[in-house]
Amino acid sequence: MHQGQRIPSSPAEAWLSDQAAPLLKRRQRLSRDKAVELWRQRRAEGWTPCAPQWQPPQPPPMEYWR
Repeated sequence: MHQGQRIPSSPAEAWLSDQAAPLLKRRQRLSRDKAVELWRQRRAEGWTPCAPQWQPPQPPPMEYWR
């Protein structure tokens, strides 16, 4: 990767096509109150909600017996 070039961060930006998916660096458990406060902070910094960046897998089709 060249200096100053941003690393793609979602499937929409094509990181799946040419490299491995990024690994989770850390995980932090938050109470709902702390999560809401963190989101308020992020919104104040200019973060905005976006559409989901992935879809969950579809359940297998149901088989009906007679």
